[in-house]
Amino acid sequence: MPFITLPPNTFQALQYRIKESEDEGAFVDLTVESDVPVKTYIVRPKGLEYFKQGSTTFKYYGGFPDPRMHQSQEIWLPFTGPFYVIISNPSQTKEAEIEYDVSF
Repeated sequence: MPFITLPPNTFQALQYRIKESEDEGAFVDLTVESDVPVKTYIVRPKGLEYFKQGSTTFKYYGGFPDPRMHQSQEIWLPFTGPFYVIISNPSQTKEAEIEYDVSF
């Protein structure tokens, strides 16, 4: 599984794409293991834009907005094209050591 380190109060947006040949969308499996509780969101490009602006009211298709150390979810994304998995470390003091996997 890929590994990232997030400093306190930061996030990383990981970009993926559902191929246009998948007419109606795809199932996505998300797994996250972290040593501190983190938040995750699956968003389209506009949702990422709102998130970066600090909005708390943006559309997300899956993930865990309540911080958790262990996350596993299968989500149906009803679209094709780009999407992002946002992993956010809300801690003000601790960095997060995170292993993650996104498959579809």
